Amino acid sequence: MSDSKKTIRQLEADIVSDLRDFANEYIHMLKTTTPIRTGRARSGWQNIFRPTRLGSGSTIPLARNKVPYIERLDEGWSRQAPRGIVEPALKKTRKK
Repeated sequence: MSDSKKTIRQLEADIVSDLRDFANEYIHMLKTTTPIRTGRARSGWQNIFRPTRLGSGSTIPLARNKVPYIERLDEGWSRQAPRGIVEPALKKTRKK
């Protein structure tokens, strides 16, 4: 294998590793930003990061929450998170 191919593979591996780290931190921030009453919404966050071959045009989803009322919470319905969940968590994650 040529040096350039090795370098490209290492860069791809580094990028995937960085994306995975970001996804894990983002999930952590989503959970800590989510209001807690019963804990159902907070525990509903899942990391669905699936690395794909870089440059393939595939999207890499980072998180999901199937709790039926998560959208209302993200719209500021709870007094515990009047600014929502997703945007504040993303801002906190970007700062790190």
